[in-house]
Amino acid sequence: MSKNRQKNSKSKFYLLSQNYVWFSLSIIFASCLSITGWSQTKDNQARINVNSQVIEDQVTLRVKVTKDNKSQSDLKKNNFSIYIDCKQQNVNQECQLSPGEFDFRNPQQSTPLPTRIVLLLDLSGSMKKLDKGGEPKLQGAVNAIQEFINILAERQGDNQMAIVPFSDQGTYTSCESYEVTNNELNNFSSPANQEEKQQLKNYLSQLQKNRARICGETNLYQSLAKTVSFLGDFNLQNQSQNGNSNQPQLHVVLLSDGFDTAGFDKSSKNRCDTNHFAKLKAEILEQYRGVVTIHTLGYGRTPQELGKIYQLPRGKSAECTDIEKIANREERQNFESELVDQKHLQQIADFTGGIHEFSGNAKEISQRFKDILNTILDEYQITYTQKNADTASKHNVRVVVNSVASEEVSYSMPFVFLVPFNIRLWIIFIFVILPLSFAIFLLYLLAGEIKKQAQ
Repeated sequence: MSKNRQKNSKSKFYLLSQNYVWFSLSIIFASCLSITGWSQTKDNQARINVNSQVIEDQVTLRVKVTKDNKSQSDLKKNNFSIYIDCKQQNVNQECQLSPGEFDFRNPQQSTPLPTRIVLLLDLSGSMKKLDKGGEPKLQGAVNAIQEFINILAERQGDNQMAIVPFSDQGTYTSCESYEVTNNELNNFSSPANQEEKQQLKNYLSQLQKNRARICGETNLYQSLAKTVSFLGDFNLQNQSQNGNSNQPQLHVVLLSDGFDTAGFDKSSKNRCDTNHFAKLKAEILEQYRGVVTIHTLGYGRTPQELGKIYQLPRGKSAECTDIEKIANREERQNFESELVDQKHLQQIADFTGGIHEFSGNAKEISQRFKDILNTILDEYQITYTQKNADTASKHNVRVVVNSVASEEVSYSMPFVFLVPFNIRLWIIFIFVILPLSFAIFLLYLLAGEIKKQAQ
């Protein structure tokens, strides 16, 4: 019995010493810089997206505000109310910061976090057709992207983009196949650099010159899945190399004038099967939600317009399953080339915290690109000092934005403070120095016992 007790006592001591070591390591690790990001969307038309950065007891909130998919960049400091945890008479409660207790910078004054944008461009055969304004959609898309590059070049911060076309050869062997690969994706350029800016524009011009071989199918889901997976891995690589410090924001801007014809669920040969989108959402979008934001831009006629043009029953909006219901072959092919999957494009954007735009002519497409870019880069910067930010203490922050077109929206999120650099010395003594000293003392006693036994 005494041997068992001695064994149990040694086990308990071993576990205790291990816990001290791990706890000490966690405290040391917690003293590093932390960046915590989150986003929250509302079902109503106004929306707030927040990214937080915590250094010591200083909290920086980067707040994006949109209304009807448009960035709200003209708000003032008095439009924002910040509520944080506080103690009054030893009672925890929520306190509103006065205007003098937080620093405020509007989108023109703030410098956005590093941003990486992958612009996915649909180069299926239907992009050579005319849009509602009578201009070839490919020409309209190229002009809009060139304007996108010009605006991005003028914005502050470390902003880089890659233009990645996509299409699938399908059964058309004479068509160009634009496969999304890691080499294409990992080809970021900074429009602020004149040489790189010109390279981006030259690449677009080259795509236009090759328009005769643009006649493939729209492998939308496969291309999007590869892009999001690449960016997710890109994020992990940056974390392993640089920690959580200054992680770039990752965005996909997807322009498409069609619907997925290649299929994502290999078990289903029916291209209209909803399992294709369900599989994409479950396996890719869900996995990288909060890491990659996808903004979608549909280019063409709306499903409602197509329903009227092709005289679908009772003013029905056009869907993929309507293709086989059209008897005339030529009419069916035209319908198929004009059908844009607006429903799933919007769901992709909503699910990942992005915005969805839709237009049928080149001029509007250019403006929609501007709206998306403003949403990506326009952010208010709010900095304040968290009171009572002790080691590993949990605090809440609530941001209220009012007068967004006579509407008030709020956002709240709890987060845990890591150990500040100006932490109290007694905490360092108790949780770091004392355990390490105790471990050294034990090693000294153990060395003495080993020496005695050796003699």
